[in-house]
Amino acid sequence: MNEDLKKQEAEHTITILKEISDLLNTGLDQETIRILVSLIEQGVNPEALALIVKEIRKEGEQIIEERKRNETQLLFQPDQERK
Repeated sequence: MNEDLKKQEAEHTITILKEISDLLNTGLDQETIRILVSLIEQGVNPEALALIVKEIRKEGEQIIEERKRNETQLLFQPDQERK
């Protein structure tokens, strides 16, 4: 099989995986899917990878919520206390 055909098939596979991802509302973009597929092809356990993705998302959400709380606190502090 020539290299161009392999690349086309790989790209088609990623496109299909992206469509499935969208249907399942995973929130994964195409580049992330490429990276995850590559890691799985290199032997990374897919279940472990899924747990890592979930944990990273959870931590990211916690950071965002913490920043929002901090910003809200700053907005409602009297001017004297902000200095």
